[in-house]
Amino acid sequence: NTMSSSTRTFSAHKTITLISNSNHEYIIPYQIALASKKMRVTLHDSEQLTRNASSLTNVAATPPLYHSIKFHLDYDDEILSHIISYLYYKFQWDHCVGERPTFGIQPRIALRLMMAAHEWEM
Repeated sequence: NTMSSSTRTFSAHKTITLISNSNHEYIIPYQIALASKKMRVTLHDSEQLTRNASSLTNVAATPPLYHSIKFHLDYDDEILSHIISYLYYKFQWDHCVGERPTFGIQPRIALRLMMAAHEWEM
């Protein structure tokens, strides 16, 4: 059985901002960012710090301010838009059993995109 795109949904109120090297901001849902292992680890560490700080000050733990988490990435807008497209693709199809559609990559950006995917563990 294949998983339909409507089966996997995400909460739009938790977002992450990705910023290109030209300072354009791209806001994506938190769960989409989790498709990158490096982002997932960073977000988890951020949540741990929030919980630890709350327990040290005897204040009830509150969820971190997801909308304030920003990743400044050293990629141009073309590469970053492809990274984001791939994060959505991975979110939609990662748990799919069976064939999945091909994620198209233009040859002229393939090397840069592959290096970015390696860096962000996607």
